[in-house]
Amino acid sequence: GVALKQSVKMAKELRRDHRLYAEKFLKIQTKDGKLVNFKFNSVQEKLQAIVDKLQEEGKPIRLIILKARQMGVSTWVQGKLFKRSSTRSNYPSLVAAHIEDSSTNLYRMSQRFYDALPSKVQFKDGSILEPKPKTKFSNRKELVFDGLDSQIRVATAGSKDIGRSSTLLGLHCSEVAFWENAEGTMKGLLQTLSDSPHSFAVIESTANGVGG
Repeated sequence: GVALKQSVKMAKELRRDHRLYAEKFLKIQTKDGKLVNFKFNSVQEKLQAIVDKLQEEGKPIRLIILKARQMGVSTWVQGKLFKRSSTRSNYPSLVAAHIEDSSTNLYRMSQRFYDALPSKVQFKDGSILEPKPKTKFSNRKELVFDGLDSQIRVATAGSKDIGRSSTLLGLHCSEVAFWENAEGTMKGLLQTLSDSPHSFAVIESTANGVGG
């Protein structure tokens, strides 16, 4: 009845409004190790506004970001990919980082998002949401959302694992200016990227000298 309608309405609102979803459900780790709610900073607000505009125009998301350190760009991208892959059916995503330590950190961020997700949320109007999908075991750096047939896989640029990508809807390429054979690797990855308006791809990096 009414509660079900309200629940569907709230689910649609949370799916539409990423900032609302992030602040309600996603947890990030501070430098002193505390888990806190994901509140957007000014840079993340600007990035979200660009994405919102592209979505309104029905365009696929394609961003290239020259970033400064400690601005939360990678965290924002991971939050976007996590939400899309954990709330949509058939949404395969790949995260590629320049070194093993970075790929591990990005995987742990996604794992932290998942671990902190509530199994059930009840709103003031009595409606209930269950935002935590079931996952199945993977021996790779991978979150596989079983019932959705979606996943987030994390790999290191240059590894054999990265070359086995099938069609992707989500792609996060981190610190690309520091990749070995960046041009060749990126060419291969972009060929696997769907041109669907639901696709989301971000290439980001700090600077690495002139032409880097």
